[in-house]
Amino acid sequence: MITKVDTLFIYVEDEKRANKFYKETLGLKEFLWQGQPIGYEINGIYLMFLKERPQGETQGGTEVCFFSDDINKDYEQLKAKGVKFLLPPTQQEWGGILAKFLDSEGNALYLTHYQF
Repeated sequence: MITKVDTLFIYVEDEKRANKFYKETLGLKEFLWQGQPIGYEINGIYLMFLKERPQGETQGGTEVCFFSDDINKDYEQLKAKGVKFLLPPTQQEWGGILAKFLDSEGNALYLTHYQF
């Protein structure tokens, strides 16, 4: 039985640049494995970078949604750090608020907020 999302793999071209973006710009906490940083952890879900896709896999993009308890505040803080948003916080038909931006590697990322 599937019980939760465990790990998200994000494909990157420049791991050093991606680490700087996720650690310094987004402020995510590094995850250590045997004393070495290998990714980031958010409430028990791990984000890890991969440089190459396994042979035979499609070249589709990665999209990750980060839940925010104050989307407008987080939007303003990220903008102040130079993040370019493709969509500012916008009310969606399904009832939530969504903002879209790109990471340092061109992957689509979202801030989302909703109450159901």
